[in-house]
Amino acid sequence: MEVLSWDHVPVNNPQYDAAQQALKICTKKGWLYETMCTQAKTTAANTPRQIMSQKLSLNVTVTPPGSPALTKLTQSTLVPQSGAQLSQTEIELSSLQNAAAPPIKELLDRGGCT
Repeated sequence: MEVLSWDHVPVNNPQYDAAQQALKICTKKGWLYETMCTQAKTTAANTPRQIMSQKLSLNVTVTPPGSPALTKLTQSTLVPQSGAQLSQTEIELSSLQNAAAPPIKELLDRGGCT
């Protein structure tokens, strides 16, 4: 497997939209709604609009026994798990595994390796 490119690119955070939707509760009156509104404001203030994702381009080659090499170029954009407290190394390792696994499996299946 050859990594052709690996970039860090910003993508919209799906949790940000959910936090913005939760702010709609602030239009209602009552103690419970005020408490929920305070929580929604805190969540919205602490939720980033964008998060960094990993964009990988890979050249995957598999050589099944007794067969010619099979190659596939693939490109993936992977977003880290929401709320996961991972180091940058763990994020990058997970991204590489998640980007490489599907094309490797496809090539192994195509080459008759099961």
